[in-house]
Amino acid sequence: MKSLILASKSVYRQRSLESLGLVFQVDSASVDEAPLKEQYRELPKDCSIALSIAKAKALSNKYPDSIIIGGDQVASCENKFLGKTGDKDKSAEILRSLRGKTIRLDTSLCVLSGKEEHIISVPAFLNLRADLSDKEISDYVTFANPIDCAGSFKIELGGFALFDKVECEDFSSIEGIPLLALSKKLRELSIPFFQKI
Repeated sequence: MKSLILASKSVYRQRSLESLGLVFQVDSASVDEAPLKEQYRELPKDCSIALSIAKAKALSNKYPDSIIIGGDQVASCENKFLGKTGDKDKSAEILRSLRGKTIRLDTSLCVLSGKEEHIISVPAFLNLRADLSDKEISDYVTFANPIDCAGSFKIELGGFALFDKVECEDFSSIEGIPLLALSKKLRELSIPFFQKI
C-alpha cells in the first residue's frame, strides 16, 4: 500500500485529513506562487488548480512511491484575489469592503499517484451580510484572528455569522479540503480510512 503525503503544513488541511482517520505524513512543498498568481490573475479556479498541481509535483521526486495531496484555496471577489493579510487591521478593512458582496472560494486538490494527476476543484459562494456592522467586524477579527486565511474569515470559527447565504456542494471544502470528492478518490486508490484516532 502506498503511503500518503500531505504537501501542506496547513493545520486546517491536516485536521480535515485526521477527521477521516487517515495515516499520512506532512511535508511542506516549496513553491514560488507569485508567477502562477500573475499568470492566472483573473482566473481564480484555474489558479487554485495550478497551485495545487505545483505543490504536489514539488514533492514527487522526494516521494516517488507515495500518493501526494497538494492543495490550494483562492478567495476572490469580482475576479480580484483576496489574499491572507497577516494583520488584524487589514483583515477588518477587507471585510468592511466586502459587505453585501459575494466571495468566491475555489478549493482545489491535486492527488498525485505516480504520473497520474487527479484534480478536484470545488467552488463555494459566500454572500457577506450587507448589514454587518463595524463593531461586529472588529469583534469577529479579535475573536477569530483570521489573518492567515484567504478572505479574512474562518468558517469553522464563527465565520457563518458573517454571511447570509452560502452555496457549495461540499461544505468541507471551505475549510481547505473537499472531503467528499477526496474520499471517493482515495477509496479508488485503495487508501484505508479510520486507521488513526
